[in-house]
Amino acid sequence: MMSAALAWSALESTGLKARNLETLAKACALQTTRQQLISLHWIITQAANAKIDHFRRRMAEFEGKVRTHERAVGRFEGNEASWAEMALRRQRDSLKGARVNLIHAESQRAAAEAEISAGFGALERHVSVTGSGHIVSLNAWLDVLLPQRQSDSSTLIAARKAVLGLGKHSGGIAEDLLGMWIGRLAVPTRYADWLQEQQHIYHGILEWLYVTRNQVFHRGKFSNPADVLTAHAARGIVDLVLEFLGNWRAVENSGNVSGSEIVQIYKLLADRKDDLDRRLRSAASCHPLDVAQISAPNGDWWNRA
Repeated sequence: MMSAALAWSALESTGLKARNLETLAKACALQTTRQQLISLHWIITQAANAKIDHFRRRMAEFEGKVRTHERAVGRFEGNEASWAEMALRRQRDSLKGARVNLIHAESQRAAAEAEISAGFGALERHVSVTGSGHIVSLNAWLDVLLPQRQSDSSTLIAARKAVLGLGKHSGGIAEDLLGMWIGRLAVPTRYADWLQEQQHIYHGILEWLYVTRNQVFHRGKFSNPADVLTAHAARGIVDLVLEFLGNWRAVENSGNVSGSEIVQIYKLLADRKDDLDRRLRSAASCHPLDVAQISAPNGDWWNRA
C-alpha cells in the first residue's frame, strides 16, 4: 500500500487532481494502443524463437537417449548370460526406437527453423528492426495487422502472410493476441470499444490508488489483501505516464518548442482519445490511423494514406 500510495503521489506531483482522473485515464488508454502493438511484435518474435528452442531441446533429449542406449548395448554385448541376452534385446529395441524418434525430432526442428526463418525474413523486409529487435517504423507493423487493400505492395502482403504463419507456429497467447488485434483493427467500432474498456480500467485503478493513498497517509493503514497487485498496477501506470510524457518532451525539445504544462498534455491527449473515438464510430476502416503519432505533440494521427 505504501508503494501504491507513493505512485499516486508521483502522479499528483505532475499536477493531477482527484477530480481529473478520467482525463488521465483517457490519455493512458490512448498510449496503450502504441504500447500493446509494440509488445505484440516482441511477443510474436520471442514465441517463434522459443518454438525453435523447444525443437532443439527435444532433439537434444533424444540424442541423449540414443547415447545412453548405445552405451548399454556395448556393456551387454559379449555377455553370454541369459539375463544379459534379454537385457541386450531390450536395449537394442530401445535404441532403435530412440533413433527413430531422433530422426523425427531432427525433421521437425529443421522444418520449423526453415519456416520460421523464412517468416522472419518476409516480415523484416517490410517491418525493419534494429539490432536489438526494436521496430523502426511502428506504422509499418500496423499495416501488417490491418486488412489487405488493393494498393498493398507485394512485400506487405508477404509480411502479413508471414506473421500469420509465425503466430500459428507460436500458438498459445501469442497467436491469441495476434488474432485479437487483427480482428480489432478490422472493425473500427471494435477498436473504439476496446479503447473505452481500457479507459474504464485505468479510471478504476486510479480511483483505487487515490483511496489507497488516503488510507496510508491519513489513516496509517499499511496492508490490504491485494497489496502486491495494487503496487504492480500503480507502478505500471506511472511507467506508462512517464513513457508518453517522455516522448512528448523529446519531440518538443527536438523542435525547440517551449514545454507544455503536464496537466495540459493530459487534457490534449484526453481530447484526442475522444476525437479518435468519434472518428472510429463513423470510419470505414482503421487505415488512416497513424499510431506513431498517436501520443505525440501536434501529431497528425488520422490522415495516413
